[in-house]
Amino acid sequence: MHESIAPVQIPKGEVPSDGRTPFVERANSIDEILFRLGISRAKLYLEIGEGHIVARKIGARTIILESDLCNYLAGLPRAGAVEIKRR
Repeated sequence: MHESIAPVQIPKGEVPSDGRTPFVERANSIDEILFRLGISRAKLYLEIGEGHIVARKIGARTIILESDLCNYLAGLPRAGAVEIKRR
């Protein structure tokens, strides 16, 4: 059985005393997201513009955190899902 390891929150500029490295969430570039999702750049920026995908800026660079991508994907409708009305 694997033990769950919680992310370590370290004050800026400090190193953990237990030797562990701090948790760093993956930041994806626009090109990485385009490749992974197989959508057009226009569609990605439309989703960002409509607030469906959270994008962040580092200078001129736009990134999407892995957790924001997962939240977007989890919120998409299921393929082939049909709404069944119950009486």
